[in-house]
Amino acid sequence: MGGRKYRIEIPRNPDSLMELGDDIYAKHQQDGDQSPIPQTMADDLKGANDKAKIEKGIQDDQKKESVRLTRDLNLELGIMNNDSSYQSGTMKYCIKSVRDVLSGNYRSNLRKLNEWGFDIVASKGELKVILPSEAEELLKLSKKILAKNSSDGPGSPLKNLDMAQLQNLYDVAKPKFDYIDKLRKGSQTATEAGNNRLGISKGQTTKTSGTVLYFVCSVRDILTGIYRGNERNLSDWGFSIVAATAAPNNGEAQPQAVEAAMSQSNGVG
Repeated sequence: MGGRKYRIEIPRNPDSLMELGDDIYAKHQQDGDQSPIPQTMADDLKGANDKAKIEKGIQDDQKKESVRLTRDLNLELGIMNNDSSYQSGTMKYCIKSVRDVLSGNYRSNLRKLNEWGFDIVASKGELKVILPSEAEELLKLSKKILAKNSSDGPGSPLKNLDMAQLQNLYDVAKPKFDYIDKLRKGSQTATEAGNNRLGISKGQTTKTSGTVLYFVCSVRDILTGIYRGNERNLSDWGFSIVAATAAPNNGEAQPQAVEAAMSQSNGVG
């Protein structure tokens, strides 16, 4: 490849970047004393990559668990897509009963339902009572309804409804939601830690030392110097090599993939 008519792509996707780090270290180990990569650099790359994989594992585990528990909670709340408003025993069912009773009591002044936590919107000249479709908002609404009903005491218009059932549903669902929220935040923290370790967080560059991206780019530069004129050899280390061909109209170089050792790559180092 003459005149540097090529590009060596460095992935920014976490999985692909970690895979490239593994490929580089494996090739270095395979070459042994013949490897052009300093041992300290290879060890530092492996150390950063291993730590990033640990954070990625934490992220994936917590995300999977939060998704599973969220699905279960939504079933209990009655807010899955195919749930019917007539499915008894769910929070959605109880709140719709509350809405209907209050709408009947305040038919000429639906905005009174604001006092119970409901959102009221005007649509085509009519007022509509909006029910939340997300767990967090449904729990907030339930809490407001229960508080208002308690403060109204015997004079509450909901006295003929089973408010103890709604209270019980809230008491069971709220801790579950809080735990799911904790898992989500933990997954986000692990994601940020892993991305920082990889060197792909906002503000980081290929020159942010100590990151996987930093070491991968250092290896790329060393190998580019050694294999100048025969850059396809970098594919043996896991790099994706992209050659340039002349564009027919504007003369600018257009990339043409000639060798792709990585299944994914989304950036240039």
